[in-house]
Amino acid sequence: MKFTNLESDFHILRKTVLFIVRETFKEIWEVLSPKKIPLPSKEIRLKTAQRFHQVTDFPNYIGAGDGKHIRILCPPSSGLHYLTTRNTGRSCFMPGLCS
Repeated sequence: MKFTNLESDFHILRKTVLFIVRETFKEIWEVLSPKKIPLPSKEIRLKTAQRFHQVTDFPNYIGAGDGKHIRILCPPSSGLHYLTTRNTGRSCFMPGLCS
């Protein structure tokens, strides 16, 4: 759903929609993140770094990230949404993380 849709559906200004969405996500993050995504302790970070070093031979790392552009057939009327600047045509980026 786009902000312009919310703007017209609820007859409120875009600025107000942005404020409501921002505040809602902020509250959701503050309430749920400590429960669902707790910060790891120093011991956990050190163990993860040690394990990652053993597997990858990269010292002082606790994880890595990478990604790949996957070529796709776009949905009808998607416009420039899936067009990349990499001259690969239309694609979707698939990120990956490991620790």
